[in-house]
Amino acid sequence: MKRKRKIKQVIVMILLLIIVGFLVFPFVWMLSTSLKPPEEIFTETPQWIPNNPTIENFHYILTKTIFPKYFLNSVIVGLLTMFSGLIVTIFAGYALSRF
Repeated sequence: MKRKRKIKQVIVMILLLIIVGFLVFPFVWMLSTSLKPPEEIFTETPQWIPNNPTIENFHYILTKTIFPKYFLNSVIVGLLTMFSGLIVTIFAGYALSRF
């Protein structure tokens, strides 16, 4: 009986690891691509690890575009939405607890 339970746990763990691998893959690929220079990004055979890692892409985005402004706008909207939702749910929770 104990052996069947162990086998079932191993199978569940393997399935969970496969699912996590599928979920994490896009983020790992995005990080790998962000560290590649442009000539390495557009090759016929993709590579996991960049030959010449660089942070020029980050420097370009943060200094030569208006991405920081857009990011700040998104943070402000997200925080305002979170706080307004929190206020509404606090009062709704209080009302439900008294009901």
